[in-house]
Amino acid sequence: MPITKEKKAEILAALIEEFKSAKSIAVAKTNGMTVMESQDFRRKLRENDVQFKIAKKTLICLAAKEAGYDVDPAALEGSIGLAFSPDEVTGAKLVKQQDKKKKKMELVALFLEGQFLGKEGADELADIPGKEELLAKFVGMLQSPLNSFAGMLGSPLSGFARALSEYAKSKPAEEAPVEETEEPAEETPKAEASESEDSPKEDAEASKEEKPE
Repeated sequence: MPITKEKKAEILAALIEEFKSAKSIAVAKTNGMTVMESQDFRRKLRENDVQFKIAKKTLICLAAKEAGYDVDPAALEGSIGLAFSPDEVTGAKLVKQQDKKKKKMELVALFLEGQFLGKEGADELADIPGKEELLAKFVGMLQSPLNSFAGMLGSPLSGFARALSEYAKSKPAEEAPVEETEEPAEETPKAEASESEDSPKEDAEASKEEKPE
């Protein structure tokens, strides 16, 4: 049953809004996907905030032109679906993954920042790593030196080095050699010195005894 003009106008208005709000729109050609496969694919798209719509090529061209895109109608052959993505690569990557997995969907073009990219440009962009993938690689690069250091600590050579260190700690320190010094000269005892010297008091008493009366 053909759709009415009012319904076409409603679909066109919705497509124009999607074209203007999405960062990128991947153009996918579907090749006989089953209902189950289509539902599974749409679920994966929703998990990544990507909306997928199937529309007639005439309406797609009108909506794209209204959003500022110069469309090549030759790239819109067959049954066409559009993946509206909130970023530059997610929609194209998911479409290409589905193509590799099921062989029932093909990435044929991409609308991006006012430009219409053909299949070659769309494939190149779909192969660019996403933000999460880049972050994961960056974290892996940061962790790599730490993992190498941890591996070094766990190596047999490191265990040998630790054993030497523990042995050095447990071994008593060697006594420092005592330097030979000259023996100090013997001091004369104070008692002997007092005996050898006559005190003035003793001399006075002796002189009294010797004085004649």
